[in-house]
Amino acid sequence: MSVHVLPPALAPWAPWLELFPAELALSLGPMVQRLAAALGPFTTPAHSGHGEPDGFSGLDRRGVYERLLPSEWLLAELAPDEFLRRAAASEHAFLRLERREPAKARTSVILFDAGPSQLGSPRLAHLAALLALARRASLGRAALAWGVLQAPDVPLVDAVTRDTIRALLARRTAVAPTAADVQSWRTCLGGQDHKDIWLIGGPTLRRLAWPGVATVELRDVLGAEPPELAADLCTAAGRTVAVRLPLPDGPTCVRLIRDPFPPDRGRPSARDRRRTRRVPATNLVIANDGSRVFAGAQGGGVIVYPVPHSAQGGVGKPKLHFPELRHSPATIGWYNRGSAALVIDPDGGAMLFYKANKSASSHESMRCHDPHCLVVPTDELRPLWFRAGLATFRDGSDTLYTFRQRPDKSTYLERQHDAPVLAAAHCEEWLAHLSFRDNGPDADFLSRWIIHSGDHRSPHFLGFERPLGAHFARDVARAWHCAVSLAPGKWQLHNDKDIHAEWTTDDRVIGLLPGHHLGDFKDHVPALVTLTSGRNFLALHRGTTRHLVSAEDPVVHATIALVTGHLAYITTRGSVVVLRPPYDAPLARFMLEDA
Repeated sequence: MSVHVLPPALAPWAPWLELFPAELALSLGPMVQRLAAALGPFTTPAHSGHGEPDGFSGLDRRGVYERLLPSEWLLAELAPDEFLRRAAASEHAFLRLERREPAKARTSVILFDAGPSQLGSPRLAHLAALLALARRASLGRAALAWGVLQAPDVPLVDAVTRDTIRALLARRTAVAPTAADVQSWRTCLGGQDHKDIWLIGGPTLRRLAWPGVATVELRDVLGAEPPELAADLCTAAGRTVAVRLPLPDGPTCVRLIRDPFPPDRGRPSARDRRRTRRVPATNLVIANDGSRVFAGAQGGGVIVYPVPHSAQGGVGKPKLHFPELRHSPATIGWYNRGSAALVIDPDGGAMLFYKANKSASSHESMRCHDPHCLVVPTDELRPLWFRAGLATFRDGSDTLYTFRQRPDKSTYLERQHDAPVLAAAHCEEWLAHLSFRDNGPDADFLSRWIIHSGDHRSPHFLGFERPLGAHFARDVARAWHCAVSLAPGKWQLHNDKDIHAEWTTDDRVIGLLPGHHLGDFKDHVPALVTLTSGRNFLALHRGTTRHLVSAEDPVVHATIALVTGHLAYITTRGSVVVLRPPYDAPLARFMLEDA
């Protein structure tokens, strides 16, 4: 079980959310929180009033006159008119009869619809409902049991563990629940006086449910931004509540449904391996969301490695893109559901290849050659970013360019900064870069190195000495962080917030990892990821060192995805390995066939 420091709002569900990896617990938590508020507390069923008499338990205004209080009979003798008035006004006091009823177990039963209407995002609501009702039953000191509506012959499951959650996600069927299924469950459960029964699934449940049973009907909300799921609740007492459940991003949804839990470190898996003839010949570039890894291919072109959302889903085959180009791409990226590349000619021209739209089956090209703005070839493969449909890249002279097009369809390159850019990073919210600001000899402010993170944001000032290296990261609040080295082995954290950190290390620095990827949602201080002895990846965080993963062979190059924290590395044997937080086991391993 993982141990997370959850936000205070999610802390009540910590025993169940901690079953999930940190980033998934944070994504699933808002759904659990909103559902729990709509479900309400676990209520104790009222006594039936039947059973063997067992003395008296108090006074009541109603009853038979054999149990009338002696003081009332005394009043009949002393003041008969008052006695009659009290009788007419129902003011007489009677002894209340206590009855002993058979003890019944308190149980909350959940029956999930595993039919076709519940494929996709409703399965996430099943998970959220299971966790919300588990805590609800715990507070009510009741047992919890769950089953599948379409499987009345399968015994109920009385635990919420990783294995039982996997079993719930695996119980899918192509058949919708029928009245016969519901009747079988009603017979199986018997009288529901002592049970709290919930049917969770599609829009037919309320019609199929028997009296005294609560229902939750789930349906997708088309066109909602951000994506949402509608849940219509009807309690056993007839109270109806409609709630909207916020859905996580697409990759997180897929990961939660396919396999929310990483495999054990000690359990080898063949499903994460893929043999390939493609030999990587450059460093790696990884997409911000970790869905693709790129490497220049031996003999030309770019190898595109597909990264699965789950280690259980199997690994796709690497593909060779742009093999026909005379010169190998200098920058590579992913745009409109396809690869995009920029080639730099020896004469200083640039050629951009991209898909014009998501449904395009081939690449279009744009060429720019400006004698006054010559692009310098790179000695490594660099990322290609797209902002509002415009391609941005950093060339071999560390100049940051944006590919633009005039109204007459002619193209030109626009410098994003006059001085060289030492490091840059791009995500949906910002394009940040570390560069030198030359204010000139007559300026009021001295020239210095700065971190610029947006057109309308003030730059973050560093110092006058040229940094030795820098790495960017994006935290859970979508803000930027940058680790900068101004002296050998010395690294310092910079950001727009009042968050400070320093690191000292002689190991190779791979990148910066936000704290929420380490399972601590309250601590916004990121960790510095290093590679020691060529094999061991470490996270330096708040004066402590945490071991992330060890490579089977010496590592040649490694990189970290800016948004999701995926780690990709290439070994001396040409193997490409990709992991995601918490780095328990590889998502994919691409191994050479002759290795």
